[in-house]
Amino acid sequence: KTGKLISIACCLGAIAGGATEEQFDAAAQFAAGLGLAFQIRDDMLDVIGTQEEMGKGVGTDAAKNTFVQLYGLDACDRMVNEHTEKAIAYLAEFTDSQFMAQMAQKLVGRRV
Repeated sequence: KTGKLISIACCLGAIAGGATEEQFDAAAQFAAGLGLAFQIRDDMLDVIGTQEEMGKGVGTDAAKNTFVQLYGLDACDRMVNEHTEKAIAYLAEFTDSQFMAQMAQKLVGRRV
């Protein structure tokens, strides 16, 4: 769900900003990578986060097939970094993308 919201926001922003077809595609690819990295990190936080940090219960995904259950924490950490780096690479299509790149990097190490 969150990945789709990120995708919609990026694509609508590209449309509203008068993006070229190449920029629209880059925004969509950025959003897809960022959304996947966000979901993997969210699965990790369900395992390594605390209720105080998260503001919600943790360990609630124990009965679900999550990225952590499928790949383990170390692999998930690498996957978050890889998907984030790939997503940021798509921002090269834009002239002023520093804010978006910084936001994506903050998501890599988020604790909430």
